[in-house]
Amino acid sequence: MRRMNVLAIAVAVAAGLIGPVAWADAALAAAPRSSMRDRDHDGMPDRWERANHLNPRRNDAKADPDRDGLTNLQEYKVGSSPRRADADRDGIRDGAEDRDRDRLTNAQEFVAGTNPKRSDSDGDGISDANEDADGDGESNRDEFRSGHNPRNRDSDHDGTPDGEDVEGTIRSFDSQTGLLTVARGDHPAVTVTVTNTTVLRWEDQEDEDGGDGCATAPTYTDLTAGREVHDVKSQYVGTPAVRTALRITLKCH
Repeated sequence: MRRMNVLAIAVAVAAGLIGPVAWADAALAAAPRSSMRDRDHDGMPDRWERANHLNPRRNDAKADPDRDGLTNLQEYKVGSSPRRADADRDGIRDGAEDRDRDRLTNAQEFVAGTNPKRSDSDGDGISDANEDADGDGESNRDEFRSGHNPRNRDSDHDGTPDGEDVEGTIRSFDSQTGLLTVARGDHPAVTVTVTNTTVLRWEDQEDEDGGDGCATAPTYTDLTAGREVHDVKSQYVGTPAVRTALRITLKCH
């Protein structure tokens, strides 16, 4: 019956009875809908779920059976496999892939609310990595590198936008008491206490690797007078947010 409907539409177009736009709408209406059926309303078509050994009758959009950092729904949207952590077998987990080569991983794109299949999701001429989604003065990529939330202007809820957090140079560090004082130009100096739970990282550090000449992770011996500090932040996890540790990001050079 559907084939006859499509044939009738084609005849009508040839006869000039309907235009090309109406043709597109009519053809869509006549096309099979079974391929897009989603009985559990989880955003993934039943056919795709069955092909990937998921249950089309259970909402499993948020599950991550292959533990690659992408949920089933995200795997569907990016075009990877919910059953293989490294769908293209290139040694990089699907969540850590950068499909559109915009310097944001697939997983980061979903956090930032951008499209992992387009390097410039909104078509404004600025790559997704360089966008400032929350308008806090810090690009999406820098937010991830600093451990901030690219969709929250004040990730640590301290009343200061992420892009304006503590930045300056180390004035002094007392290894006995742990007191670290950071000079901030015309702004008041900030003093914090460094403990064994304090997280030290380089500004250009990606994951566990040092970047831009910083081959090893920073230690307390790097807290020397004159060293530039990118920011001093409290790390928070959960909802409501709970402070877990102090994080100090140093500039490598």
